[in-house]
Amino acid sequence: MNKTRWGSITTMVAGLMLAATSSAYACGGESELFKLKISVNGDQPFEVTHKGQDAEDLTVCVGDKIEWKLVGQAKKFFVNFGDRAPFPPDPDSKRKKNSKNGKITVPVTGPASDDPYKYDIGIDGGGVWDPRIVVED
Repeated sequence: MNKTRWGSITTMVAGLMLAATSSAYACGGESELFKLKISVNGDQPFEVTHKGQDAEDLTVCVGDKIEWKLVGQAKKFFVNFGDRAPFPPDPDSKRKKNSKNGKITVPVTGPASDDPYKYDIGIDGGGVWDPRIVVED
């Protein structure tokens, strides 16, 4: 885990990979909502979990949804995929989503890719955490 500070907003750098890899999660069934909990200690994010399990490496499918939520904090945060994201951009904010009511939810529309989708999670103050998400067809 890297600890880097940029003014009052801290960025968590992460990779979202849309890839065809073998995993316990098989695509083709009903879509799922992946609720990711971002744990922080003070202003330092230190863990991302899904259903109580480490979600540093998480596999999702096209058609699923991903929800990010800070645990134990009432701070605002954002998810920014820059120029390339696995979901449609908002007209005014490109591929950046801001938290509303303490969470961010996006539909995974793909496309699947072996190339990781890089993204940042910015939190008011704090450090850096770099989980990865794999998205399959």
